[in-house]
Amino acid sequence: MQEKDRLINEIGVEILNAEDLEGYDNWQSLSVVIDIHEGHSANSGYIYFNDDVDPFMADSPNISKWTNLLQDLRECFHKETGHYLKQMLVQIGNGEDECRMNTEFEFDDPHRWSITPANMKEMKEKLRPVFE
Repeated sequence: MQEKDRLINEIGVEILNAEDLEGYDNWQSLSVVIDIHEGHSANSGYIYFNDDVDPFMADSPNISKWTNLLQDLRECFHKETGHYLKQMLVQIGNGEDECRMNTEFEFDDPHRWSITPANMKEMKEKLRPVFE
């Protein structure tokens, strides 16, 4: 497994270990938009149920590990492409037997998936995971 893939998988595990996920037994999927900058990051997203959607943040129980994973991934992409990763979209589906994960990466537009008060309704559906 390449270093980049290992980091992406570990980020997915950290999202699944997020404190905000505790107490949700019936979630179907979630989307997390991660803004990655030199030395810091932020995230926001949604958790999806049958007919409902709630805001979601991936608050890792180990913030230093979370920060290191994101910074290492940023540097890994920079070495590979010459560009710094600005945003990452992580979508996880909660299946009966296993979880599925999709990831997308943004190198140019730091606001591609940003959630703001003006676009919250639109982004709830735009970010809804679709697993084929």
